[in-house]
Parts: sequence; structure tokens; C-alpha cells
Amino acid sequence: ILHAYFDHFYQILFASKQHRSASSNIQLNEVVIVSAIRTPIGSFRGSLSSIPAAKLGATAIKACLEQAKVPANCVQEVYMGNVLQAGVGQAPARQAVIYAGLPKDTLCTTVNKVCASGMKAIMMASQSLMCGHQDVMLAGGMESMSNVPYYFPRGETSYGSFQMEDGIAKDGVTDAYDQISMGACAEKTAKTEGLSREDQDVYAKRSYERTIKAWKMKSFFVQNGTITVANASKMSDGAAVCLLMTRQAVDALGCKPLARVVAFADAETNPIDFSIAPTMAISKVQEIFAMFSRNDFIDRFQTEVLTPPPSPTVVSLTKHLIDVDVHEAMITARKASSRCK
Repeated sequence: ILHAYFDHFYQILFASKQHRSASSNIQLNEVVIVSAIRTPIGSFRGSLSSIPAAKLGATAIKACLEQAKVPANCVQEVYMGNVLQAGVGQAPARQAVIYAGLPKDTLCTTVNKVCASGMKAIMMASQSLMCGHQDVMLAGGMESMSNVPYYFPRGETSYGSFQMEDGIAKDGVTDAYDQISMGACAEKTAKTEGLSREDQDVYAKRSYERTIKAWKMKSFFVQNGTITVANASKMSDGAAVCLLMTRQAVDALGCKPLARVVAFADAETNPIDFSIAPTMAISKVQEIFAMFSRNDFIDRFQTEVLTPPPSPTVVSLTKHLIDVDVHEAMITARKASSRCK
């Protein structure tokens, strides 16, 4: 039976490649997520520090395909986000694909949109599938901050000492325009939006129970600030990948979808205010939601559990996420996913 599915899929694939650059379908394809998996997240210079980013990505890719029981040669294209690429080697996404055992002719693209790289990779894959350019794709992100090198400027050497620069600071967590840390940018947002240290500690508590220890720590980025080592974003190592398909490919391969890709959006703002961009993107997605019939896909899971307040601010969105009942969300998510079958 499995061979029959694959034979049918290859027939579809062969036929569709005849008009790959311009789909004859006037409607967008329905796109679903068939598998989603991640590696453990290792602490900076911790247990995963010996593993390069591309091999972390390869591990996630292999596990993602194994989970879905989909052969590697069914994947047509891969997008992988990777921000800190210095020292990683040429074409990080292609490295991950080859290390994972996918065919050498698999198309690969590395995406760098800083913190949003992995999400942007998934969005770009979804667009390609919707437009009919591909039928089966992998998308995700990989990072090994533990292996980012120090930089030494190229040029004539002179007498005296030389200053090395941390690659993480230079290309990862420093605003390129004002030359201040992203943490300092976030402190500006916290002050503007009235987010207290307590607000941030409560939010961090959702990820780990260390609030008591956090109160013993000093602010990390600015004097008398609100962001500490405990409630700030972490320097870490890991990878995550999704397997995405068109509905036609799912039917041909006999896969069971986990979710449907319905809407996505980007948002940009002043670089120093980067931390409020997600709320702007969420507002855009809400506008897209409003264009569809409620009975089409917006169920209780989306409208009551995950949908934020109208025109969300940083404060309202944060408080909404803190109030989400995770156990209720998981139950309603399972019910929602049954509609994707």
C-alpha cells in the first residue's frame, strides 16, 4: 500500500514539474503541517556545544521525516533559518540536508531574518506550496551560539595589542544602527509600555520555575533596569523543523496532518523597537482572519484560547498569554486538529 502511495505521488510530482514556474491552478493550494519536531535546547556552552548548527539541523530533519514516515526523497525543497553563520561553512541549509541523508539534488536555502529566521523559513515554504511551486517541503531553524567565533579585523598588522570582537554580539544581539544591545532596546520598550520587572518574571515563570532566584539577580543590560539573566531571551543551541505539504501530496502519501497553515504576516518597525513587531504582525493576522467565515476555520481554540485582544499592545498581549490555560489549549488543539484530516 505504501509503495502505491509513493508511486501515485511521483506521478503527481512528475506532472506538476512540467509547469513548476507558473501554476495553472487559479486558487491557492491548501497547506498542512504533517510533522513538527525539535532537538533539546542546550544552554550556552552546555551539553550541545560540541555539535555544529548544521548537524543539529540534520538531527531535527531526520527525526521529522521519521515521525511522519515519509522517505527523504519525497522532499523537494528545504528552507532553514540560521542567523550566526560565521564559521558554520558554506550554505548551512544544504549542509543540514546532506548530513540528514536527503538526496544531493534537494533544493536548499538558508534564511537570515535574525530572531524570526525559522518562522520566516516556514512562511516562505508555505507560500511556495500555496502557489504550487512545490508539493513537499521542510522548513525550520538551527543555531549553535556556543560555536560562534570571535572576529579579528582583516588589515595591516601594527605594533601593540589587537582587539577581538564577539561574533554573537556583532551579528546577533547588537543593534547595527545605534550600536546598543538588543537587551537595551528591550529595556526601552519595557519603559515605554510600562512593563515592570514583575510582569516579565511572571511571563518567564511559564517556561521555568525560577522566579525566586530571579529576584536575587541584578538587571543585566542597563542600571536599574527590569531585564535580568533569568527573564531575558537565552543564548542557546538547538534546531526545529516542520514538514509541510499541499493537501494533494498528503492524500497521495497517506499522511495525517497536524494542522493547517491558514495565515501569516510580517511586520517591521524602528530597529530599536524590534520587540513590539510581533504584536504588529498579530494584528495583521487578525485582519486576515476577519476575511474568512468563522465556520471555515476559526474555532474555540483560535478565538478564545490563542487570539489576543483587538489591536494588542505589548502589555495586553503579554497579559493574555500569561492567562492562557495551557492544558485547556492542548485539549482544544487536539479537537481542532481532527478537522485537518
